[in-house]
Amino acid sequence: MKKIVALFVLILTFCGCENSSEPSLEERFSCKVDGKLFVAAADSENPITGSKNLSIDYSGESSFSPYYLSITASGKNEGVSVGCKAVTKTGTYPINSAAYDRNAHYFEYKEEGTVTIYHLDTIAKKIAGTFQFTAEDRNGIKVTISEGKFNHIYKPSY
Repeated sequence: MKKIVALFVLILTFCGCENSSEPSLEERFSCKVDGKLFVAAADSENPITGSKNLSIDYSGESSFSPYYLSITASGKNEGVSVGCKAVTKTGTYPINSAAYDRNAHYFEYKEEGTVTIYHLDTIAKKIAGTFQFTAEDRNGIKVTISEGKFNHIYKPSY
C-alpha cells in the first residue's frame, strides 16, 4: 500500500510541473508606455512592421550591417520597435532607431535612449536585456517608454 501511495504522490508531482524554460509573454517582452504596462501579444501583428507579435533579429558579424539588433513587438492596436548598432557583447548601447505606434498614431524616437544587453548567447541564439527611450509625434506630443525588457531567441539576419 505504501508503494501505491508513493507512486501516486510521484505522479502528482510530475503532473504539476510546468516547463519553466519558456518565458511568459511578459518575460519575453514588456515595457511601460507612459507608465502603463505593454506586453507583446500572443497572436497579433505589429502595426509598425507588419510582423508577428515579437521579432528579435541580430545580424552578428557576417552581415552587411554587422552586429545590428532589431526588436519589434506588438499588442492590441499598438507596437514598439527598437534598433541598435554595434551590439557585440553585454553592455549598454545607444538606441539608433525606435518607434511606438498606437491606433495608427505614430511616435518616433527623438531623444536619448539606451539598450542594455545582459545576456547574449550566439550559440543558442538567445538575447536578454532592457531598454528605454522617449518618442514624439509630428505635433510634439511625447511618450515615454520605460522599464523595457526582452528575453527571447533571436533570428539571425545576414
